[in-house]
Amino acid sequence: MTPKEKYLSWMLNLKDKSLLEELKGFDDEKINLRFGKDLQFGTAGLRSKMGVGTDRINIYTIRKASQAISNFLKKIYKKSIKIAIAFDSRNNSKIFANEALRVFSANSITVFFNKTLQPVPVLSYCIRYYSCTAGVMITASHNSMEYNGYKFYGPDGGQVSTNWSKKIQNEIENINEFFDINIMKSNKIASSDFVKLVDNKCYESYINCVKKSLPTLNNLENDKLRVVFTPLNGTGRNLVLKILIDLNFKNIFTVKEQEYPDGNFPTCKIPNPENEDVFHLSTLLAKKKDADIIIATDPDADRIGIKVKNKTKKYENLTGNQVGVLLLDYILTKKSEQGVSLKNKIILKSVVSTPMVEKIANKFETIIKNVPIGFRYISEEILKLEKNKHIKDFLFGFEESCGYLFATHSRDKDAVATCILICQIAAYYKKIGTNLLEKLNSLYKKYGYYLEKTINFKFSSCDFSSKISNIMKDLRNTKFENLRYMNIKNRIDFLSRENLNFKDFPAVNMISFELQDSTKIIIRPSGTEPKLKTYIMIKAKSQEKALIKLRKIEDFLMNMFKNYKNIQNTLGRS
Repeated sequence: MTPKEKYLSWMLNLKDKSLLEELKGFDDEKINLRFGKDLQFGTAGLRSKMGVGTDRINIYTIRKASQAISNFLKKIYKKSIKIAIAFDSRNNSKIFANEALRVFSANSITVFFNKTLQPVPVLSYCIRYYSCTAGVMITASHNSMEYNGYKFYGPDGGQVSTNWSKKIQNEIENINEFFDINIMKSNKIASSDFVKLVDNKCYESYINCVKKSLPTLNNLENDKLRVVFTPLNGTGRNLVLKILIDLNFKNIFTVKEQEYPDGNFPTCKIPNPENEDVFHLSTLLAKKKDADIIIATDPDADRIGIKVKNKTKKYENLTGNQVGVLLLDYILTKKSEQGVSLKNKIILKSVVSTPMVEKIANKFETIIKNVPIGFRYISEEILKLEKNKHIKDFLFGFEESCGYLFATHSRDKDAVATCILICQIAAYYKKIGTNLLEKLNSLYKKYGYYLEKTINFKFSSCDFSSKISNIMKDLRNTKFENLRYMNIKNRIDFLSRENLNFKDFPAVNMISFELQDSTKIIIRPSGTEPKLKTYIMIKAKSQEKALIKLRKIEDFLMNMFKNYKNIQNTLGRS
């Protein structure tokens, strides 16, 4: 169907009055924008701005995806199918979750429904707790308020593989959103045998698993630590506060403007704890309360951001890599002190995360494995360990974009559990007269200074996909000698596997340039946004020398991309 034909079909068949009103008056340009393409079901499921159209998140695209999943699961599972559903604090998230519930239950699929908003790690836990076939989380993670999305999980509680995503996309393409979807009437849901509400025992079990997974439960004078916490109007509040209070953290101060769910995110345009600007209100409160640490979680509570008070009582931001280093060092140190053998223990990290953790792992003789970008690759490795009965060997998984997991109760990154562990670590260091910043500096002295930075090249035009594709092609075809002035000694193409020496590493659209001094530049397209992401990883003898290297590489990248139109570079995180 042409965009015009799709538009007319929606005009004729749309039942939702608000969406129908939005459709009226569309000109050709807007028709092409909203109906020129359909949402594609990728490894992260669906994600887009909300609104009317085939390339937007709305009740019809949610229903279509749910019907496609129903059709797909029925082909591979002969036994009864069970799906867990959860939703975050975004506008319309509960509505979309209910639409998914109506489709799955109408297809004779048992649904375990979270009637209140919950974090991503809880959804992952629910899948495992109820031995579900799959799970759905309605969320757009850290995107701005206009977005929503549909994350799909497998029976292990991790996001599904590319193979499953492709098959679901094929099912989607065979469905007409107005005629091929089974929907249970709302008034029948309460009496349906296919609808179950998630029991409080499931949440209590999750909480107990988090507590048991901590390296130590001893009281480290937790009541002395002063913490400012903000869930950024998302899902993190209830569980984080409950567990901290249970563990005797008494001085917890929440940012009132960001404490409760609000899908408009009125105090921060992009509720991403990677961005330092989300800490404005929490920093003001921290100064007022003389807090030791500030913690923020994103709307679906899978990512965490941290600021720490320094000697001058200013609050310094810790990067995702720095938090990963601190978490790993503490976990390995405590395990070692407890007499745990670490030789066969496994640490998983994304290939763009700091190589400093490799140095720390080597010190403890622990195995470390690099995986592609996306936490599903970490969960896939955990699943392999589980199938081979080596699940106890997993110690820690992390990616530089502020995602961490140090136990196997969840199979996606868990900001709730990480909040608790970070507070425990901060309380321990405070007890012995130091803090996270001083500990980090001592690790730099021990292992060398590591500096990482991500530069995002944004695309302003709607035709960003072909532009990014052309740039990646140019990077692959650039004559190697043209890069010699940067002392580049090697180029690794993760798609063609040229010069790739990682074992079992899947083909991904990514290129790495390795310099003579162990510096790396990794370039890849974003999987969810119109961006080209560039990761810089530097090792130097000091911060000053690392910053000199960074300036040189930034100039190199600016020069490399200056000839491409419609690119806006961002030298900080975005």
